[in-house]
Amino acid sequence: MNALAIGASVPVVQAQLAPESFARFDRIPARHSVEALGGFVVVYDQEFAGRWPLEDGALYVIEHQRPRAGMSWETMMLHRIRRIETRREVVRGFQRPDIGGWWYGHAHGAGPAFEGPMEDFNLADMIVGKVVGIYSDRRARQDV
Repeated sequence: MNALAIGASVPVVQAQLAPESFARFDRIPARHSVEALGGFVVVYDQEFAGRWPLEDGALYVIEHQRPRAGMSWETMMLHRIRRIETRREVVRGFQRPDIGGWWYGHAHGAGPAFEGPMEDFNLADMIVGKVVGIYSDRRARQDV
């Protein structure tokens, strides 16, 4: 099914980012990392990568790779691909029982865009971590 056809009935990711509902970190804990999201720096747990079950409505950091991970070196040489490009983004994973499968909504602020349906393991393969909080420099909090 075309993602545009269901766009009006899926949650808008950016509107649901409620910073007050996240833990605040003034240091990045071990096995955690950060990613930028619309003026915030989100902290994500890298140990979550590849775990089940996925949590409906949770924010995740996913990674896209080009060329795809399964491409052989011979094919890369044939197409003169010199480097592997990766891109990370924060998304909200959710299920659509009426349509089926897992979906994710982009949280990049350029308007709602959705990918799906897919099996849970397809989404889990892209996840590098689950968002667990927001980084907030201690000095910046004292100024508020």
